[in-house]
Amino acid sequence: MKLAFLSLIGQGLLSLFILPILLTILIIFRRTPKSKRINAQIVVYSTLSFAFAFHIFNLFAGEYVESLNLILGDAIFLLIIFGYIMQRLSVMIRQQIVLYSFILALIFVDLLANNLIVSAALSLFLLAGTWFYYSYLDPSNLKVKYAIGVYSVFKVILLINSFSEGIEVLAICSIIFCIISYTLLLTLFVNQLIGILEGTYETSIKDPLTGLYNRRYFTKCVEQCVERELPSSAIFIDIDNFKILNDTKGHAKGDEVLQKVANILSEQIEGLGVAGRYGGEEFVALIVEPSVDMQDLAESIRKRIKTEASLLLAEGDYSITASIGYSVYQDGWTYSNFIKKADEAMYTAKRVGKDKVVEYGSKEFLDFEESIKRFEKEGEEEGLDDRITVNSI
Repeated sequence: MKLAFLSLIGQGLLSLFILPILLTILIIFRRTPKSKRINAQIVVYSTLSFAFAFHIFNLFAGEYVESLNLILGDAIFLLIIFGYIMQRLSVMIRQQIVLYSFILALIFVDLLANNLIVSAALSLFLLAGTWFYYSYLDPSNLKVKYAIGVYSVFKVILLINSFSEGIEVLAICSIIFCIISYTLLLTLFVNQLIGILEGTYETSIKDPLTGLYNRRYFTKCVEQCVERELPSSAIFIDIDNFKILNDTKGHAKGDEVLQKVANILSEQIEGLGVAGRYGGEEFVALIVEPSVDMQDLAESIRKRIKTEASLLLAEGDYSITASIGYSVYQDGWTYSNFIKKADEAMYTAKRVGKDKVVEYGSKEFLDFEESIKRFEKEGEEEGLDDRITVNSI
């Protein structure tokens, strides 16, 4: 039976529009970092190759084979989507066999029937079946459902037009919906590539345990802030006695504390700046909101760590505290000096008793620095007296 719903020009035009989209999908897929799911790559590459052959045939063929215009074209479209799903998810062999068997069975029935009405019915049945099956495999992916839904509209229009005298408007609408469905198919692969690249970038700038920015990225943020001479402050946090915690309670408990402190820090500075893990049990934050009272903010962080980061163990509560130092940016500082000043303030907090907040340049900081200098001077004088005594002997 000769197809009434598409003319030779219409079918060729449809393939002419689809071929560039398929070529774009192939290019994007080749540029996408490959997962370890080799089966998915085989499905995508083989289906795209078959799709190219199918549409090139339609572009130059003088006559049509009904199954090529109906269910076989649908199978190609759906298998490309299946390859995309296999890239995202771990699809078991038996799940793959179910889909392939379903498609092959309908193609076989279609070839045996060699009837336009039967082909159209089988085509819609195939689309409905795979829509529900893909929804089962990847329920959260609405874009897959949209692509199959639009493609189904395209097939319904073709079915309606097959019972008419070949209405030109319906033929044009069918071509438009088919192109839209393939464009949605293209967006699936584009979004997949973007997602992988974004994930790779996130991995490169974030600490995997805490989710905070890593030292390199945080330092870059501070450097940019200093270059623009923005009013800002740096916070340096060190968990007290963390090595003892790791040695006595295990690294799992240590990781738990790190995650708790990271969550507290993230919540406290949300909307105020960026936070990072500087290394080990050290955390840092860059505050770019000039209206923030840094002493209050740092004290709030310290108190929350003391009350919320403690561990509930079988033998009782294990108290967690942190020493915090902060510095307010001053003209002429380099980004490394900016961070170093906050680190020095934190070190002072450690030396004056831990579980404290110290501002760089504050009276407490200067008094401690003065006492250190006095202690060092006394040590030098005692050393000099010892040398004089030795020499005199």
